[in-house]
Amino acid sequence: MDFGIAKFLPIATQQLTVDTAPGAVLGTLRYMSPEQWRGDDARPAWDLWALAVVTYEMLTGAYPFEGRSPADWFGNGLVARFTPVATHLPEAPQHWQALFASAFAHEPARRPQSVEILLSELHAALS
Repeated sequence: MDFGIAKFLPIATQQLTVDTAPGAVLGTLRYMSPEQWRGDDARPAWDLWALAVVTYEMLTGAYPFEGRSPADWFGNGLVARFTPVATHLPEAPQHWQALFASAFAHEPARRPQSVEILLSELHAALS
């Protein structure tokens, strides 16, 4: 869940929230998939992308994409160019690189299609 877009439940508090305008892009830019960033229809794959970003950060201690904005991270064609794992961890097994190459693939269909698949690939990469 992206707590930056979470809302209070009316039962728990009297604080009012404002509904989001149609077509507004919500989320934390650093964790948004290229498809989310360009405003495509919402998909569960967006959460898998964010989970892959967090996983990369946890393993390497660094954000996977260089630059300060989505235009820097994804380039003109919104193709993710992640920093090779070995840049941050030269001793990391090649399996880690393969995991993130899959998770950050340009074509969404080439990425893990469920959290179970992503976690299975992560487990295999860490074994």
